[in-house]
Amino acid sequence: MNQKQLSPAKQSRLNKVLSKFEQWRQNRPTTRQPIPEHLWLAAVSLHPEFSTHQISRALRLDYNKLKHFIRSQPDASRLPAAIPEFIELSVNEPNSSCKYVVEMQQGDGSQMKIMVTEGNSSDFLSLAQLFWSRA
Repeated sequence: MNQKQLSPAKQSRLNKVLSKFEQWRQNRPTTRQPIPEHLWLAAVSLHPEFSTHQISRALRLDYNKLKHFIRSQPDASRLPAAIPEFIELSVNEPNSSCKYVVEMQQGDGSQMKIMVTEGNSSDFLSLAQLFWSRA
């Protein structure tokens, strides 16, 4: 794959998945250990942005196994629209009646801070799920 033609965002996505595979390959007990499902799903998440050939070549995966995993995933056209990169929430008076504050941070440095008040505690779980599903 000619990496010079990739946009920075596309290259970043590929590099994140590649680093997960490299870390697993370096730390696995034996070379015969099967690839964990979470890594297959990470590879599949690159499709259709990347072709099956590009993914299998970049991540050093068996093309036919990758194709099988891609086909076994739900059709993307039936999935909800992509998660937006930025979600803006407005709170009229922050800290005024704050029950508690939840701060979350992922390994890649992404952070989210939620100030839960009397009126917005029901949205907390959906926001947390949204944040962690983007890992």
